[in-house]
Amino acid sequence: KKTFQIICAVAVITLIGACGNKEEQTQFTINGTISENMNGKMVYLFNNEDTKTPTDSALVSKGKVTFKGNVDTAWIALLATREE
Repeated sequence: KKTFQIICAVAVITLIGACGNKEEQTQFTINGTISENMNGKMVYLFNNEDTKTPTDSALVSKGKVTFKGNVDTAWIALLATREE
């Protein structure tokens, strides 16, 4: 059984300039630094309200990981990696 190891909690992703306007989205970028022994492993981005289904994933390269996307509301995110 695979379990998730929480790496860190990310503060609120991007506050929306046009609150309440669902048609407008705001871009976000999360840049992370992690131990280089994680190189080649996947890191998963989760919405704190649904920690079972990843929103996105990124490959660790040279101790760095980056997530980019769009949101229409602010939310709290978690970053995790799977323990094999």
